Amino acid sequence: MSAPERAPEPEREQNEMSTGTNPGAPSELAEETTRNLGRIAWLITVGACLIAVVILLSQGYVGYAGVTFAVAVAAAINLR
Repeated sequence: MSAPERAPEPEREQNEMSTGTNPGAPSELAEETTRNLGRIAWLITVGACLIAVVILLSQGYVGYAGVTFAVAVAAAINLR
């Protein structure tokens, strides 16, 4: 004894197939924009740290420059 087969819902299937997206999911553009903004923020952080490293080295603060460079490297990892 098998269960009766259910007929597909043509409107819903057609809608999902035509758009190719889940109606509740964020759009690809929104995800890409968020990803790009995050990447820009990390680039600014790395740039600011590298500028600080140059300034600190020019003033003779080698230890602080080393720590700041380590922060820049850690921030650069997030750019991958």
